Amino acid sequence: MPTNDAGKRTIGSVNRALDVLEALRRLNGATLAELAEEVDLSKGALHTHLATLCDHGFVEHRGDGYALGQRFITFGEYVRNSSPLYHAAKGRSTTSRRRPASASTSSPRTRAWRTSSTSRSATVPSARSSS
Repeated sequence: MPTNDAGKRTIGSVNRALDVLEALRRLNGATLAELAEEVDLSKGALHTHLATLCDHGFVEHRGDGYALGQRFITFGEYVRNSSPLYHAAKGRSTTSRRRPASASTSSPRTRAWRTSSTSRSATVPSARSSS
């Protein structure tokens, strides 16, 4: 079983899939031949990885090449919305705007957002359709 730099056990196929995703990001999309030069996989194994990643929405087949898929958008939104740092910065930006002295320090809309944002729970929808 493979190990990482810290000596912990890892799953080789997951490592290879992540290598494919990193190569697609770095190359801003690529053909099968370009990816085969970047990652340590045969074209056949690479194609199987890409097909699996496409099935799950993490990769999209575009013309004669591949690119990162739309599924990463939902993951990115989930991570952003789960980040206390993001919410702290977001809250600071809504209260740091200059307002006239007579204006309330918090608008009803801002107060509603703050109240509802603490009770939100983000979910990541499945890329597979039910049809």
